[in-house]
Amino acid sequence: MVSDCVLYYIDLIKQVNIGNYRGQKIFAKPIFILAIIDVIERKCVVVNRFQYGDLQKVYSSIYKFYIGDKETPMYKPFNYMQNDGFWHCQMTDATIPLHSAKAIRDNVEYAYLDNALWDLLQEKDIRELVKSEIIRFFKLEPNN
Repeated sequence: MVSDCVLYYIDLIKQVNIGNYRGQKIFAKPIFILAIIDVIERKCVVVNRFQYGDLQKVYSSIYKFYIGDKETPMYKPFNYMQNDGFWHCQMTDATIPLHSAKAIRDNVEYAYLDNALWDLLQEKDIRELVKSEIIRFFKLEPNN
C-alpha cells in the first residue's frame, strides 16, 4: 500500500505547471524531476543539496530521449519549479533573478527537495513509482 505522503508528492508533481510554446506543451519540469530522481538513484547526490552541474548532463540526456533536440534550457525548470511546492533554492542573494544558468551558478548555494520527499526518494520502489507516474501522467514516450 502506498503511503499518504507518497500520494501527496505524486499529486504535487502532477500539478506542476507545464509550459506552452506556440501550441506545443513544454515538459521541462517533468523531465527535470526525472533527472533529480536519476542522480539520487545513481548516488551522484547523496545529501539533499543539488548543484546545477549535478543535473545538467542527466537533464539533457533525458530530455533528448523523450523530447528530442529542441531542449528547454535547464535553468527554466531549475528556477520555476520553486513555485511548485517541493523544490527550493538556497540563495546567496535573493534579489537576483535566476534567468540564466550563470545566474543560478553564481547565486544559488544549492537547491533542495522537501526533506520528506528526499527521504521517500531514497527508497527504490518509491523512485520507480514516482518515475512511472510521471511518464504515465505526462504521456512521455521515447522520441524515435
